[in-house]
Amino acid sequence: RRKRQELLANLKDHVHAEPDGGRDAVLRYSIRPIFKLTQEDGTSTLEHWQISTIVGNVLASRDYMKEETDGNLDAHRLIPWVGIAAPSEPDVMIASSGLFCFLPISIQLPFPVHINGHFAVKQSRREIWTNQDNDFAKHASAYIKSVWNVHLFSTHVPAVYAKFLADL
Repeated sequence: RRKRQELLANLKDHVHAEPDGGRDAVLRYSIRPIFKLTQEDGTSTLEHWQISTIVGNVLASRDYMKEETDGNLDAHRLIPWVGIAAPSEPDVMIASSGLFCFLPISIQLPFPVHINGHFAVKQSRREIWTNQDNDFAKHASAYIKSVWNVHLFSTHVPAVYAKFLADL
């Protein structure tokens, strides 16, 4: 509980940092929770997990998005927040890994971890915005959201994955 409160306080400071607060500000956090899983027959097991989270530099992400799109990132209220979770015991594997935006998204991943992030999701919450057909105007909301998702996957997911592996 204390670690969660500390993370929340740091997150608020991080997101609301002034421009002169430095562009190198990145908030990193890792925990190793233990979950008790109880089956219908009443038996229980304990699962040990590793969870690593990075909240990237908000100002640098805003600058990047302003360069890449002609839109206003602030209007979309997106934060460069990405986390990775997986069992920390080597003999325990995830049956199917998934993508989450605080809740599960109907996208399976080829990685042995779950990825949670502040992705731009479509209204159905089953897909994230992409621009595979290159048919969005540069200032359109859909384009901004698709560029945001590429930004998270190309910049922040690799950084949090490296932290996750280092913390195992």
